[in-house]
Amino acid sequence: MIDPRLHVLRVLAEVGTLTEAAHRLGYTPSAISHQLRGLSKDLGVRVVEPRGRGLVLTRAGQLLLERSQELFTRWEEIRGELDGLGTGLDTRTRRLRLCGFSTAAAALLPPTALTVMERFPGAEVTIIEADPEECFDLLISDHADVAVVVATDPLPPRSDPRFEQSALFSDRLDLLVPLGHPLAEKSAVALSEAAEESWILDRAGSPYHRLVRTACAAAGFQP
Repeated sequence: MIDPRLHVLRVLAEVGTLTEAAHRLGYTPSAISHQLRGLSKDLGVRVVEPRGRGLVLTRAGQLLLERSQELFTRWEEIRGELDGLGTGLDTRTRRLRLCGFSTAAAALLPPTALTVMERFPGAEVTIIEADPEECFDLLISDHADVAVVVATDPLPPRSDPRFEQSALFSDRLDLLVPLGHPLAEKSAVALSEAAEESWILDRAGSPYHRLVRTACAAAGFQP
């Protein structure tokens, strides 16, 4: 197993603060701080240092993160090879941990869990609701096996060797406008036609907020 403190370091490098790293990983800020201090002590070098209100990686921390990426990639390759051999375990010991954003967790994952349990009696299936970024963190930290996410920035690209990513389907977006609005008479609307409209979006940072902004950016504007 890879030292889990390396994953903590990776997440901290992405988000920049103990509070956000703790939220992403499901720990307390003090637990994150304790793990980083322990990592520094074991290695004999400081891996993070304060900057403003956040933390940044030291040169040693950056080197450690760069080289540990090779470990994460190789670990996923090994797990894939072992999965290909089959577990040889009794079905009562099998488990599947699914994670996904709110819509997936409510509508897509439960039927999948039911199918798995029907096909493999005794299997343990867990569903975790998490934002897309958190889903990838759960996969990396071996707290989830399969994730269903909305493909928006800043998620890892499909070329990322740590994951095997496949497109499930394209989900149509509906544009809601008041009665009598010029666009209300149309059966289909290009996003660019609504570029000058005032928009009401989901909360900032949510999967659908990013999805709509990404789609609008592709259409040449920001709502």
